[in-house]
Amino acid sequence: MDKEGTPEKTEKFAIEASEKGAKIVLFSEAFIPCSPRGLSFGAVVGNRTPGGRKDYALYYANSIDVPGPETPYGVMSGLICWENYMPLARAAVYGRNPSIYLAPTADQRDGWQCSMRRIAPEGCCFVLSCNQFATKDMYPSDLACFSDLEQQPEVVSRGGSAIIDPLGNYVADPLWDKEGILVADLDMGAVVEARYDFDVMGHYARPDVFTLLIDKEPRSGVEFSGDAGGWEEDDSCRG
Repeated sequence: MDKEGTPEKTEKFAIEASEKGAKIVLFSEAFIPCSPRGLSFGAVVGNRTPGGRKDYALYYANSIDVPGPETPYGVMSGLICWENYMPLARAAVYGRNPSIYLAPTADQRDGWQCSMRRIAPEGCCFVLSCNQFATKDMYPSDLACFSDLEQQPEVVSRGGSAIIDPLGNYVADPLWDKEGILVADLDMGAVVEARYDFDVMGHYARPDVFTLLIDKEPRSGVEFSGDAGGWEEDDSCRG
């Protein structure tokens, strides 16, 4: 929750990763300003606390717009967190024929690792997964809902970032219980090798049986019909 400090930290890590030879740098889900694991913002069914609203306002104030002055080049990513559990969403990604699949997350469970190691051979692509490492002392101590963290362990999120090859093997093992940067030299030829005997959108596909239709047209939450596309004039409503 530090709009100035977090981009600086992001830049520091990006530079450090670049110096290690990285061409693509992936950060965890909602890295700026943070994924507020353990905080309720005072929200329970049927009630919102004033303190929780103030905490949310602080969280919102430290978020950024994309594109914006903190991230002028926009965002590069695949699916985010549990969207990776949605089969049709994954199929849409595979339809783009990716060689590198980006999966930022806030999921620290062992089951997430199983999913990432399954997605890699399913899509025959490298998978980069990134999750935050966070401890209680990283949160502002003056949050109205800081007591929410009392029920959390000292390590709120233990991480688990990893890099996986197209056959489901770890190129960089999961990083647990500490901050750090994972760097790997990806042999892109491994993608073609993996698709030699299985290609989910190539020779293994069954377009005669399975079809996924994706509507790419932009939509608006409000649409008007009529000649002018706006409100109709009605003299009877004028005072």
